[in-house]
Amino acid sequence: MVEIFVPDSCCSLRSGRLRWREIGASEVNCSHFLNDAPETYFCLPLVAQGETLGMLFLTPNDKDSIEGVRSREDSIRQLAELTAMTIAGLQLRVKLENQSVRDGLTGLFNRHFMEIALERELARASRSKSQVAMLMLDVDHFKTFNDQYGHATGDIVLKEVATVFEAKIRSGDMVCRYGGEEFAIILPDVTVEGAFMTAERIRTAIAGMRLTSGLAMHSDLSVSVGVALFPQDAENSGDLLRKADAALYRAKHEGRNQVVLA
Repeated sequence: MVEIFVPDSCCSLRSGRLRWREIGASEVNCSHFLNDAPETYFCLPLVAQGETLGMLFLTPNDKDSIEGVRSREDSIRQLAELTAMTIAGLQLRVKLENQSVRDGLTGLFNRHFMEIALERELARASRSKSQVAMLMLDVDHFKTFNDQYGHATGDIVLKEVATVFEAKIRSGDMVCRYGGEEFAIILPDVTVEGAFMTAERIRTAIAGMRLTSGLAMHSDLSVSVGVALFPQDAENSGDLLRKADAALYRAKHEGRNQVVLA
């Protein structure tokens, strides 16, 4: 049987109840098999909180096994219910954990997570005598863009910008939505040149974006970036954020769509 299949390929999932397939009774086969289907099997949907989460599949291969399964159908149903409830609980836990550290709109880490992660990375850098870069980024003229095209289009812009950020960083770097149209990126174990190149790569990618919303094409997007490094520019996380933010302010004050080092 294949591990992943569409719900319509299983008769049990379509009907929402336990179903036996056996000769002389229901001989219609489900279509979730790689090869020939067994002569006898049954499927039981795993349902919890009104949501179908999966399926329990058994293939008793002789008469005694079939009778043994039939005599324990109630116990199997109870096991399926407990399994579904457990899966639903785990999924809810993961969802709540993600909500506590993720921004709801962009899916990026939120500011709270960023503050915790930054402290951790600075501590690691102090032990290893390495550097950590903080990039503060702001979408240029975003308020004007939002007022002109509407909040729905503004949300699309933020999502697309977030996607570019994630595509242009290393696997160990962290992108966070700092607030509104402002973002922060933590770059552990990086040089000044490496941090600047990453910031410039992001800036260039945003400037080259072509975003369509409704019938309008938007090609005037850009970001300004401020870059600060620990321990070169700051001794702690608060100073590092302030230095990066000050560099961002200079980038916007001096014409936007540029990268400025602290």
